[in-house]
Amino acid sequence: MEKVPSSREPRGVPKMRSQDPSRVRASLWTVRTSKGRYHAARLTFSGVVIATRATASKAEALRLRRRVEDLAQRAVRSGCPMDGPLEGFRTAVNCAADLDLGLNFRLVLDLRRYVGRKIQSPVLGSIEDVLRLRERLMEAQKGEKAWPALRREWVAWMTCPRRRRWKSCSRSHREAEELIEKAEAEWNVTKAKKLRDARQALRLARAARDAEDALLAEQRVKPLKRSR
Repeated sequence: MEKVPSSREPRGVPKMRSQDPSRVRASLWTVRTSKGRYHAARLTFSGVVIATRATASKAEALRLRRRVEDLAQRAVRSGCPMDGPLEGFRTAVNCAADLDLGLNFRLVLDLRRYVGRKIQSPVLGSIEDVLRLRERLMEAQKGEKAWPALRREWVAWMTCPRRRRWKSCSRSHREAEELIEKAEAEWNVTKAKKLRDARQALRLARAARDAEDALLAEQRVKPLKRSR
């Protein structure tokens, strides 16, 4: 399987922070399979990746993209902030239940503090499922045991049964643990390098200030010597 962003379309999932409805934009994604190419519209709303059903027709996918953009724009106009609660969007989704968008949802979990990356949940079928999962994860992030709880959630996401589609399938528990251990090790190396670089930059800045101070002191001393 190869995921190919459609030409002249935004790469990846856009991060939309403006509350201006006219700036709400979805991206068009293409998946190449042995049976041909399939297209779907995707956007991110308040930390949730929202995707339409996949279709072999690019024209149909573009139509679905316009409709899902309109859905998000209506939610923004109703007062739902792009990075705030999802209740306004849930109302818009429920109103659009008969529009045949085939919507599915993935919650984005920010683990940059622990492994330097964001991850996505398995596909969720409704916005209610997203809200329940988000509430549970917000509780899990409280206290000193946040990372162990989120780590277990990540393992569960990777090992949960899923329909084999687009050559995507669940991992074994061992594979999931190995992937997380690798991510942790790589992040520790990255953090150590950033710390070394920061310390080196601080030393260079101090050396530059010391040299500048020494030069200014020397310039002040020279006129005094000549006056004597």
